[in-house]
Amino acid sequence: MIAQFNVAKMYRKGTGVPKDYKTAVKWFALSAEQGDAKAQYHLGVAHSFGLGVVPDYKIALKWFSRSAEQGNTFLSIICLGYII
Repeated sequence: MIAQFNVAKMYRKGTGVPKDYKTAVKWFALSAEQGDAKAQYHLGVAHSFGLGVVPDYKIALKWFSRSAEQGNTFLSIICLGYII
């Protein structure tokens, strides 16, 4: 889970690999499905702003909510407020 999250960050930032939001989303999703709150938050951001995916607020809301339920409350709640 941690390795998947780290690979996702590398693709999101272009650290050691070409910057590729679509690939970053794939790796964030793998980590998020295993319960990683940070990955869930980053998926919410990606779906909110269309980074590597088509913007979809319903999906973003799902991931921000899951992240908040895992304890990543501060940023997730701010982003939930942005969407709602």
